[in-house]
Amino acid sequence: MYVGCYKQQELIGIAYGFVKKNAVILSGIAVKHEYWKKGIGTKLLSFFEKQAKKTEKKKISIGAANSPINVVGFYEKSGYKVVKRYKKYTIVEKEI
Repeated sequence: MYVGCYKQQELIGIAYGFVKKNAVILSGIAVKHEYWKKGIGTKLLSFFEKQAKKTEKKKISIGAANSPINVVGFYEKSGYKVVKRYKKYTIVEKEI
């Protein structure tokens, strides 16, 4: 699954993942630096979730980076719950 965000013809953000046995795995969200803190990541995540619901899976799972930028808070604000913490990343999940 891939979701892109464009400004005119410029790709400024992407969310991508895949369907697994009982969940949709969000592999990552990337937004061009100059568009950070403008709601692009939130819109990408929301659209990805809508597409994930169509798969009839029950949850979305994400391995969220702890560094260099800790993005766990971003997902928590969108209703994701911490499932497991590791040194370099944290697993967060959300029922869909």
